[in-house]
Formats: sequence, structure tokens, C-alpha cells
Amino acid sequence: MAQVRSMRVTTFPKDTGEESFVSLIVNYDRQGNEIARYEYKGPGEFESKMEYRFNEQNRIIEETAYQDEFEILERKVFTRDESGQVLKIDIEYSDGSEAVQTVERDDEENTENWIERDEDDELESREFLKFDQEGRVILRESYDYRDKLTEVFEYDYGENGKLARQRHLDERRKLILETEFRFNESGLPTLRASRNRKGVLSDFLKIEYNESGQPLKQSFSGRFTYTYEYDQNGNNIEEKHYIGDSILEDVITSEYDANNRLILEETMKFSKKYEYESYD
Repeated sequence: MAQVRSMRVTTFPKDTGEESFVSLIVNYDRQGNEIARYEYKGPGEFESKMEYRFNEQNRIIEETAYQDEFEILERKVFTRDESGQVLKIDIEYSDGSEAVQTVERDDEENTENWIERDEDDELESREFLKFDQEGRVILRESYDYRDKLTEVFEYDYGENGKLARQRHLDERRKLILETEFRFNESGLPTLRASRNRKGVLSDFLKIEYNESGQPLKQSFSGRFTYTYEYDQNGNNIEEKHYIGDSILEDVITSEYDANNRLILEETMKFSKKYEYESYD
């Protein structure tokens, strides 16, 4: 199958009298990297625009966010070493101001210190990361322009190498939220549960799978439930959204082409048509 050059999505509102409109355009390079994304929330009504550039190793070297069709909101230019690690990020903002992020790495201590300074070399923010021997983040600390601690995240991993527990701490290193993660024998997530500093459950996500490892049911804190059905090729052909577990809120059905690419999506409120253009 030829590499996709672009994907175009046209949205057709139902029962509102509104005209159809192009809601999404995504462009790709020959390596399959997404190089541009344009989103619209109505006919000619801008929502977001992102553009990306990659080097020969398919690592991102430039990322630009727009506040409208033409005006830049933020542009980041990445400088990398021969191994691909980021050394510096030059940032340009919509008001013409600039900033630079640099990283200080200590391979013996397995730490990274990301420092952002403005064009006057004044500190904007700092993020400190510590890794375990497997290269997984175990500590993330954020600091403000005064170099004062603002928040902390701590991470624990299970014997399967998966994230088992995350603790979110405030500027005094007092617990805000502790999140537990569980996985099945195939390494797929089955539970994410968060509790506040008093141990009270604040939210959870439960996921059930079929024999192929595809989600069959997701429950969001008991407030919302999503169910899924698939065709013989493994494509998701029906998704139902419930309030609680019984009040139907939406049904999403999907159709695919011979290459298993999504070509039509139907919901209760709109239809979406997907069209693809490929490289020669």
C-alpha cells in the first residue's frame, strides 16, 4: 500500500440545517511522519494548526503552533546531538519574545535538568528529572521563575516493568493525588485508580478486553461507560457511549476500505467522511 500523503475529513451535521465543512486535514511525509494538522470547528472556522519538521533520523527538529491561519502562537526549534538527544530548544512566541531551553545531563546520577531562560537570560522555569537504571522516569520536579518548587511527581514500577504507582505532590511535597495502575498478563492496562491525600477514591478507569487484546468495555468512574465491537480484521466498527452504564448517549459506527483505512464515521449528531491521497 502506498504511503499516505494526506487525509481529509469532511463533517456533515445532522438535523441542524448546518452546511458540511472540512474539519480536519493531516499531511504526512514519505516516512509516515505527521508534518501538518489543520482543524476547523465549522465552515471556515479555525480551531487549530500545527506544523512539524523532521531530520533524516525521523526525529522532530521543529514544531510550530498557530493562533490562527497565519499567526504563530509558538515555535520550537530542536538542536540534537549525533545520538538524537535534545541539547537545546529555541522557542519563539507570538509577541516576538524568545526563550531557550537547555538540558544538563548527569549520566552517573541518571538525572536531567531542563532549564528555560528568556532573551534576557532570566530564569523562566526549570524541570528536574531522575531516572532508574532502565531509563524510566522515577522523579519529576517543576520549578518556577524564582526557582521555587511548584509540584512533584514520583513514579514506581512493578516487576513487569510497567508503571504501578504515581504520586502527585504539591510545593511542600505533600500528597495531592496517588494513582494506582494495574495490568493483565498481556501487559495491557486494566485499572487506573486515583485517591486523594485522605485515601478517598476520586476517579478510576476500568478496561476489559477480548481475546485479541482489544478493549471491549471502559468504565470511567462509573459515570460513563464505553463499549466496542470489531470486524474480522480487528477494526472498531461500533462504539457506544452510556451515561452510567445504561443510558445511551451516543453510537459511533465506522466503515473501512480494503486497506483497513477509516472512510466513514456515523454518530447521532454528524457523519464524517475520510479521504486519502497517497504518494506516487
